[in-house]
Amino acid sequence: MNSFKERFIRWIFSITGYASLFFLAGIIFVLFRESFTAIGEIHIFDFIFGKEWFPTDDPPEFGILPLIAGSI
Repeated sequence: MNSFKERFIRWIFSITGYASLFFLAGIIFVLFRESFTAIGEIHIFDFIFGKEWFPTDDPPEFGILPLIAGSI
């Protein structure tokens, strides 16, 4: 039979585990929601295969090909 202390610790771990999943889902949701406005303005082909990353230019350039190549 589980003692009260063991059940309490299991309860605490369960709450913290579910809370971490909840916060992770929230972070992913916010990132996707905020990125949809940028994706609507930037073509996905230009984003993936673009060679320049100048978000402060006018017009801004968002290319992640060098970042992908560097990661590989």
